[in-house]
Amino acid sequence: MEKLKRTDGRGRHTLDDIRRMWREWRERMQVKNERIGYDMKKMESDTAKIKAERRRRHQAAVDAAKKRQSDPRFRRAEYDLKQACAAIDGFEYQHPSETETQTQTFTRRRKLRHGMQKIVEAARKRQETARFQRQEHCLEHACKVRGVQYFGPKPIETEARTKARRRMLRRKLAKAEQVGKDSMD
Repeated sequence: MEKLKRTDGRGRHTLDDIRRMWREWRERMQVKNERIGYDMKKMESDTAKIKAERRRRHQAAVDAAKKRQSDPRFRRAEYDLKQACAAIDGFEYQHPSETETQTQTFTRRRKLRHGMQKIVEAARKRQETARFQRQEHCLEHACKVRGVQYFGPKPIETEARTKARRRMLRRKLAKAEQVGKDSMD
């Protein structure tokens, strides 16, 4: 839009200029709207096609995943993995999604195995320390002396499970000691 040269004495646009600007603006908008309107219609049909294609692909993925997941080998592998996760305290098994591809399955299983391996190695390292073995030996000896059944650590025992087991053994020892004192009185 060119600069308006005609103004009244105080620097304002004249009424003719304003009418001309308004008319030009309306014409430009009309052309633009016609162009947009055409594009909008085209865009709506394209969007509908894209959505239909996405729905079709999603359904195909779901069907393929169901077929793959109904295979006995898949179910057996998932069952074994679930059991392995359950054997480790505080380790959550992750279920397969309904549209999971084979690559996603491999990735999910690898992450689960890796997580389990880290926990197992950490537990093994912790149980090999001299401090851990000394504490277990003291607890075992105290149980033997007071006639309480001793439960040793499981091969894969998290720190929380160890603390809970020891707490339970100490409670039994305290109860046995109390019974011993009562019988002496």
